[in-house]
Amino acid sequence: MPKATKKTSLTSLEQYELNQWLQEHNINPTTIRRTFTDVMPLARLLSRYYPELIDVNYYPPRNSVQSKLANWKLFKERVLNKVGVRLTRDEMGRVARCVPGSVDLLLFSVMIARCQNANSD
Repeated sequence: MPKATKKTSLTSLEQYELNQWLQEHNINPTTIRRTFTDVMPLARLLSRYYPELIDVNYYPPRNSVQSKLANWKLFKERVLNKVGVRLTRDEMGRVARCVPGSVDLLLFSVMIARCQNANSD
């Protein structure tokens, strides 16, 4: 059985949709790769929709990759799993290390989960 390949970047249509969604939330799409390597910006964004799940003070800004990974692991367990966003350990590492395309993939997953949750509310 062939091994499933992991997606490493968005299609141009997906990128366009993500950029539109980010702009609706007053987030500059050109600076997200660096900004969203830490949990705090995503926690702030999602706290608008899930205030009962997120206390932004619980996720202090971090600089080192190891500290960012610790924050991502905690955020995944406390928030992402509950809102339907799946994030592997490898994906967390790629986001924390600012690997090109990784933040886009994460935010696209968040956008899709948010849209699905909004439709089911």
